[in-house]
Amino acid sequence: MTVPRFLPLLLVVLSLAACSSRALYDTAGAGAGAVIANQLSDGDAMMTAVGAGGGVLASELLQGAAENGRREQYNRGYDRGASDAAKRMYWVTQNLQQPDARRETKLRYYTFPAGGMAADGVNEQPYEVTVPVEE
Repeated sequence: MTVPRFLPLLLVVLSLAACSSRALYDTAGAGAGAVIANQLSDGDAMMTAVGAGGGVLASELLQGAAENGRREQYNRGYDRGASDAAKRMYWVTQNLQQPDARRETKLRYYTFPAGGMAADGVNEQPYEVTVPVEE
């Protein structure tokens, strides 16, 4: 029984579909490096293996650079968001501490009688208490 030529390739593709994207990129880099090294070295097995290793190395370097770029962008966005929240809180505090220009306040004085008979039965001189109230 002969195995069709595309079956091993099909098995590799199906197994890579279940892997993470990092493994997929590494495998693609290894394959591309092996093909290029194989073509340049006229089929030398050692050079093909070295080319596959170089392809994986190139793939990892590119993925690492992309990951660093994503992480840097995330951190920059986080810092900007935190800065924006601090600025918003500052202006909310500033606005709360300023008097409201739309509100017109009126100061009134209310006078209440005080003194007279205390709870313990002592007679006190009557007097008035004036309380300022802002309305």
